[in-house]
Amino acid sequence: PLYLIPLDFVNTSYTCIATLLHRITSRRCLIACSGGGNFQNEIIWHRAAENLSRRKWRRAYENILQYSKGKDWTFNRLHAPITDAQLAQYRHEDERGRYMLTSCQNNADRPNMVYEFHGIKRQWRFQRETMERYEREGLLDFNNDGIPRRKNYLSDAKGVALTNVFSDISVLTNESEKVGYPTQKPLALYKRIIKASNNEGDVVLDPFCGCATTLIAAETLNRHWVGIDLWEHAAETLQQRIGFPVHARREPPVRTDDEADGGTRLPSINRRQRKAEPWMRLSHADMRDILYAAQDGVCAGCGRELHIRDLCNSTICGPALTAGTTRSTTA
Repeated sequence: PLYLIPLDFVNTSYTCIATLLHRITSRRCLIACSGGGNFQNEIIWHRAAENLSRRKWRRAYENILQYSKGKDWTFNRLHAPITDAQLAQYRHEDERGRYMLTSCQNNADRPNMVYEFHGIKRQWRFQRETMERYEREGLLDFNNDGIPRRKNYLSDAKGVALTNVFSDISVLTNESEKVGYPTQKPLALYKRIIKASNNEGDVVLDPFCGCATTLIAAETLNRHWVGIDLWEHAAETLQQRIGFPVHARREPPVRTDDEADGGTRLPSINRRQRKAEPWMRLSHADMRDILYAAQDGVCAGCGRELHIRDLCNSTICGPALTAGTTRSTTA
């Protein structure tokens, strides 16, 4: 899977954020996915604490968009660590370790699950064959009334399955981890994404590796990795952080699929040659008026009714920004 973390949204007042985010990043992602791309999920990283602004809601999250190249991709379900409150529920212990008891009865209306087990007729949670297997494996505990309860051992517990909302990873506060890179993210964020997206021995590619946080996470998790970046100190920073010699190339890459050299050129994305259009000579005010009229006063992305002020003061509703830049990066 391919993950994109959009950064540096500027002057997004009156802007349809969801439409803007999807349109800006999806085009780049589809190109990176070799002509197609399949949007799979949106991860919300809740990263901020208290609201320090007195004039507006503080932006407390970042969007991470997940795409895949095809219909088949790796996904490993991850679980949150067991909390102290959950640990306290494992109050019983035997030779196999600590365990908790859960009911084997089912309160839902499922007539097909009503049968007699050890002389007690109830609506059970499990099929008869499963109940019998649990009894053979010593996973049932019978109370004084002869009603079975399921033993759940702490050694088998995985914790609560994680969702697409990451609220347990805070912003980067570890001074020993900081390298002074403006968009550096915490190592724990990349470790979680890599764990879920591939297996040990797989390759992780970060084409915008920056201060190499993705590469450090991949190395820690026993993955192979490749990093690319234009920053002149990227290789030096990686060398300092990773702690052992790495192979770094500073010369521009050379194509190996050139037909002139006997290779077979790979299929490329068909791009139209850009030519000067009449609108390129228009002033900002002229373009504003034309855009407003062309959209009939309605956002082309979400259908929200616009006002002419929405297109003033360097603010546009739609897939373009007139102030600031938008970058997609993973470091």
